[in-house]
Amino acid sequence: MEVEGQAKGKTGGRLRRARRNAHFIFSMVRIHPRPFTLAVIGAAVFAICTIASSVAIGWLIDNVILPRFEDGNVAVGTFLTGIGLIIGIGLVRAAAVVVRRTFASITQWRVAQTYTNQVVEAYVRQPITWHNGHSGGDLLARAGVDGEATVSVLAPLPFTVSTVIMIVVSTAWLLMIDIPVGLVAIIVFPLLVFINVIYESAVAGHFTRAQRQLGDFSAGVHESFEGVQLVKAYGAEQRETDRLAAL
Repeated sequence: MEVEGQAKGKTGGRLRRARRNAHFIFSMVRIHPRPFTLAVIGAAVFAICTIASSVAIGWLIDNVILPRFEDGNVAVGTFLTGIGLIIGIGLVRAAAVVVRRTFASITQWRVAQTYTNQVVEAYVRQPITWHNGHSGGDLLARAGVDGEATVSVLAPLPFTVSTVIMIVVSTAWLLMIDIPVGLVAIIVFPLLVFINVIYESAVAGHFTRAQRQLGDFSAGVHESFEGVQLVKAYGAEQRETDRLAAL
């Protein structure tokens, strides 16, 4: 009973953490929804074009390549249609990649700028006694490094959406073509998601520790730059060098 209770507690904790993370991501998207929407549209077009390219290649093989080997000739119109499909889908797909990456980056850095401004405004509202108890380097690290790490999830999010669309559409297409092959795809995709969840659980602690160490290092560097005159005045260059080397 105790083991079962612990398992339920872990599962409940993961679900609460997942809901909290999803709510936080949605709150970031709502800050600048327009560029994120354009990035998702580009990602959706990319996913559809990826599937359409396989359909176009299949049509080209059936109507151009095989007839050329079997009959010895192919109508010029059929040949041009096949080439046009391949080139056209490729161009649209490339444009969708540009749109997705451009507006995903715009979303990420605009949200980062908004958060940084909010943190700085919160610093300004604090009394002098509060600032005396916090080092300038630590405050700069919180506004800069932590802000960038917070919004780092936004840039790959549209690509994740395109992957989900690709999985759903391709699975439906496979079921329409061949039910056994489609069933295999249905089994494989959840397995990949499960492996990804296990990987995320394994690296989450390492990522948190690395982010904490990066924040400590940034704070130390900022403090060193701020106090460079004092370091020179007291002849503490070597001590400061050793302190930074230990971070």
